[in-house]
Amino acid sequence: MQTEDFNAIVERRLGKIRETLLAKGKEYSGEAGDSLHNFKKGQKMTGRDITPAQILKGFKLKHDISVDDMIEGQSKVTPYLIDEKIGDVICYNLLLEAIFWESIGEMPKDKEKCKHEHLIKYALAHDRNVIVTECTDCEQIIHTEIIG
Repeated sequence: MQTEDFNAIVERRLGKIRETLLAKGKEYSGEAGDSLHNFKKGQKMTGRDITPAQILKGFKLKHDISVDDMIEGQSKVTPYLIDEKIGDVICYNLLLEAIFWESIGEMPKDKEKCKHEHLIKYALAHDRNVIVTECTDCEQIIHTEIIG
């Protein structure tokens, strides 16, 4: 596949994901405006010691099975299925990312706005000849140097 075609697929998918998550986000967020409402409510409704991430995993399973059926030739790959099933899996993975961020009480760092004021240098454990400079604020690797 030509890079131009691949880039077009990526741009189209990103637009569709944005549309889907914003539109459904309003529908699923409940009165409190919590985008993870369904997973938290599902957690409470089970009456079991289960996490929102585990609830999401169950919701996502049918989509993963559909994609697996496409991969294994048990479902015919059609433009509709590519669009629908791949989009569903990507959306669930983004929701899972949000659950993880909320669970650690942080939000992802904006690497583009970071001024890289706090840097550390270290050698890679598996190759001491590689020195890495990393920003501790945004966790971005700033520079890699091979020595020796």
